[in-house]
Amino acid sequence: MFGFLPAPAPSIPASLVSSRMILPLPSSRGLATSQSFLSRTRGSPLSSQRLLSDPFLSSRRSVNLRMAKKEPVSPDQMWKNLLEGEFGSRGEIYVGLQFLLMFLVAFGPFFEESYQWLEQVSGIAVAGSGFALLYISTQDLGESLSPFPKATEDNVLQTDGVYSICRHPMYGGLILACIGLAMTTVSFSRMLFTIILLLILNQKADVEEGFLVQKHGESYKEYAKKVPKLVPNDLEKVKAFIEKLMKS
Repeated sequence: MFGFLPAPAPSIPASLVSSRMILPLPSSRGLATSQSFLSRTRGSPLSSQRLLSDPFLSSRRSVNLRMAKKEPVSPDQMWKNLLEGEFGSRGEIYVGLQFLLMFLVAFGPFFEESYQWLEQVSGIAVAGSGFALLYISTQDLGESLSPFPKATEDNVLQTDGVYSICRHPMYGGLILACIGLAMTTVSFSRMLFTIILLLILNQKADVEEGFLVQKHGESYKEYAKKVPKLVPNDLEKVKAFIEKLMKS
């Protein structure tokens, strides 16, 4: 009868029982995640397959490699880069203008007296062009001329003459005249006010075109697609307009 009695469980010493030994059993989801992680990293701590599959580790590894390989450019390599390519096809004009303007920004004030006359002559030419454009645009607009953005009742859509090279030549001429005046007087404040005026006229032109679309519909939309707003961008049209103007 004593053979069927269960064996007594081994006792654990009280000194070994502590909170550090009481560990929670992992859930089935945690076991699956651990097994998946071990299966992906088995064989090496950071295998190539894991680096390829893990975008975070791959990006960190590529950044570290780039930082490790970064070296200053040698004089021989710089000289090779300067001589590479065909002269005239690498955008040399932009590099020349870049360094010229950098030089003028740094040392221009020391030579102001020597080229001040050039600023004044250029300013007079720009202002004269602006006033001429302003006068021609008012003449071409005729009886539709109005200081307000909203078109008049008798407004006629003007698309030829100076209005064939830009949609708002009057505003463009006014801006050119102000720029020329600022250049002639070498006035920073005048140039600043001209920039503000340009922003206001650009917004006014947008409002004006809204009224013109309401009045002329698709005709004005088609015209706006072909002709720029303030600054002409077709040199052939500008040349033809000037030649026609000189002949008349």
